[in-house]
Amino acid sequence: MTNQELVQWIRTEEGKGHSRKELTSMLLQQKHSMQDITDAFNSIHAQPFLVSFTLLCGVGIISLLVVMFIIAIVTFSYNTTVGYILLPIVGTVVGYFMYHLKKNLHATERFGALLGIFAPTLPILFILLSLEVLQQLSAQLAEFSAIGGGGFSGLLTIFGPSIMNPFLAAGLFYLFCNLFMIISVFKEQEYKTYLWYLLAPTLFIIVWLLVDVFVGGILHSAGL
Repeated sequence: MTNQELVQWIRTEEGKGHSRKELTSMLLQQKHSMQDITDAFNSIHAQPFLVSFTLLCGVGIISLLVVMFIIAIVTFSYNTTVGYILLPIVGTVVGYFMYHLKKNLHATERFGALLGIFAPTLPILFILLSLEVLQQLSAQLAEFSAIGGGGFSGLLTIFGPSIMNPFLAAGLFYLFCNLFMIISVFKEQEYKTYLWYLLAPTLFIIVWLLVDVFVGGILHSAGL
């Protein structure tokens, strides 16, 4: 087969449900070189930058809106358990949606990993920032109220008796967002792609530190 015939054959077989691993094995048995096979898959699965960027932003914005709604419910319902249940559920739904997109686009496992790592960035930032602010503000108001600041006691009723841990809430959401992607990586035995997920903890810690410094600076400048 010529390169174009090879590409067309792969498209047809993928449409029948065959995985990249299965097709690669079949083509190697037909004496095709690994380089030709890799080039053919890359030409099929190459994602234009605009498409990739649009998917990342779209999934991120939708996730952000849903997470904002959940945080609002939890904050004013005084029930953190609801938040710890809803965030993983929403994360799982978002994760399945991303996995479904990847499968429909016949995208590579690497693209799926990048989608899973970076698409939830906006909702994670909101979770960390909003819960960190609520925690610190609630603690400061409680301190003022305890030393005789009666005017602050009424404000304390805005917050529940406890607020979700920002790091735990964001971690749960992030983990469940990537559940299907990670399973897919192992299923297709694309173990090198799993290394992309080493970026996640590093990114997570950096974001957490930046949020902590940012919130602390704002509250300090406000005199709280």
